[in-house]
Amino acid sequence: MIFGAIMAVGRISTGSVVQRWGARRFFIGAGLLCSTSLILTAFTTDTGLTIFLMCFMGLGISGVFPTILGYAGDRFPQAGPSMFAILVSTAIAGGLLSPLGIGVVADAFGLHLAMAALALAPLVFLILPQLIKESDR
Repeated sequence: MIFGAIMAVGRISTGSVVQRWGARRFFIGAGLLCSTSLILTAFTTDTGLTIFLMCFMGLGISGVFPTILGYAGDRFPQAGPSMFAILVSTAIAGGLLSPLGIGVVADAFGLHLAMAALALAPLVFLILPQLIKESDR
């Protein structure tokens, strides 16, 4: 319930954060928040701390997909519906395949390492914004 409430706060506040920071800085901040939370979660056994850290991860991830859609629409206005279909299909594929990948890693190396491996995905948001041209920031 707490996680859901934090996600709602994140979704509601993302627009003003992106407007103030810009999409590039928002992605970097979200990636740092999510990665840090997931890495710390992987190495704790305290239930309360795990809930606290996962709430921060939820706050970081809550506005990423809507911001991706808005940024893509602004950056590629002529792309049309096919671009959004590709973005949504990619998100759905990630949602379907990620649990399988986490299970495979957990079976092979243990649950703590599988949880830490989850931190690799948000690290993309630290790298991709660096590839955006200066004029596009």
